Amino acid sequence: MKKCLTALVAAFLCVLALALLTSRGAYAHSWYSRTNCCNGNDCAPVPLDSAWVTLEEKGYHIQLTKEQAKLVNPDASEAVNLIIPWGNGRIRVPPPLKPGETYGAHVYHLCIAPTGNTVYCLFVVPGV
Repeated sequence: MKKCLTALVAAFLCVLALALLTSRGAYAHSWYSRTNCCNGNDCAPVPLDSAWVTLEEKGYHIQLTKEQAKLVNPDASEAVNLIIPWGNGRIRVPPPLKPGETYGAHVYHLCIAPTGNTVYCLFVVPGV
C-alpha cells in the first residue's frame, strides 16, 4: 500500500512538473521580459491547485520545496519559505498584455532568486 501511494505521488509530481514546464514557454520572453524583476528564466506561473502562495494576515506566504523552486527557476538551489508583507514593492500587477501574450488562467506568477530564500517579485493577476 505504501509503495503504491509513493508511486502515485511521484507520478502526480511528474505530471505537475511537466505541465508547469510546458506552460512556461508561453510566458518566457514575453511579458516577463518587460518587467524589471525577472531575468528571463527565473519566473513561472504558480499552478492553480498548489499551496505555493497563500494569503495570510501579514501578506503573501510563499512556500516551495527545493524541487518546486527549481520549477520556477531552474538554477534554484534551496527551498523558499517567506512572507512578502502587504505594501511591499515585490507584490505587483503584471504589465498590460501585447497581442498574442497571455497570463493563462494563473492567479499568481512568481520570480525567485537561485539562492538566498529570495522572491524577486510576485505578480498577482487581477480579475482571475
